[in-house]
This record gives sequence, structure tokens and C-alpha cells, in this order.
Amino acid sequence: MTPWPTQVIEGTSAEGKGQALLVLAAQGPGIPFRVTFTEGEIEELIADSLAQQPEVPVRNVRVSLRPGDAALAGQVQISGLWLDATVHGDVTARDGRPVVTITQVNLGRIPMSPTAKAELERQLTAALTGLETLPFRFTAITLGNGRITIQGVTR
Repeated sequence: MTPWPTQVIEGTSAEGKGQALLVLAAQGPGIPFRVTFTEGEIEELIADSLAQQPEVPVRNVRVSLRPGDAALAGQVQISGLWLDATVHGDVTARDGRPVVTITQVNLGRIPMSPTAKAELERQLTAALTGLETLPFRFTAITLGNGRITIQGVTR
């Protein structure tokens, strides 16, 4: 049996690319894929998600991607006040799953404590565990200038 060539998922929106990945996964296990998302596509996904969860105290999220650094900037509501916040981190694939490593968190101009940073990292990683139910195994996640490329195989 000839192995599948890597399927490059393309589209004009993150939602369209996600749908194309699900169609690919429906074809069976073991199909390698590669998909790239832009900063704008990720911002659109985040905005859509926040619109569906008005109780989440986060708004105006912007994404900046560079090799080794994904930065999310926006505003968070704490004790009724909206404060600027920035989170820097890296995303990699390990054991088939995405893993987030937070490198810096700032609330306003104040860096957060190591304990608060560790808790945020735990929460982000827990949020990503929902991806384990998807029919994919992630083999590589690469941050680039203005984009993130995900490689994997269907399960």
C-alpha cells in the first residue's frame, strides 16, 4: 500500500480550513496533513469564540506570531476594571498534542508572578486538551512570521 502524500489544507478562513480537516479525517486514519493559519484567522476564531461566551472577561484580542513566540494582547476585566494584558508563549507538539509554554505574562506594565504564570499555563493547556477529541494527531507545530503551521495525521 502506498502511503498518502501530505495533504495541504488551504482556504480563506480558519473555519473553512477546520471543515476541510474534518472532511479529510472522515476519509480514514493515517493521512498526513499540513495547515497554516494567519494571525488574522486566529483573531477571527478568538473573536467568534468570545462572542459566544459573553461571560468571559476578555476583549479586543490581537495575535502576533513570530518564530518561537506567540503573543496575545487584549484587555481583561479584573474587579470591574478593564486592564491591558499580554501573554507570550510558544506552542509545540508533544505526544500528538499541542503544548503551550508561557514565557511572559504582563498585566498592564506589571509582570505576573511565577505562580500566576504557571496557573495560566495550566489553564491554557487544559483548554487545549479538548483537541484530543479531534480525529488528529499533531506531529509538528511551527510558529513563523505572521502564521502558525500545524502538521499531523488523521486518526
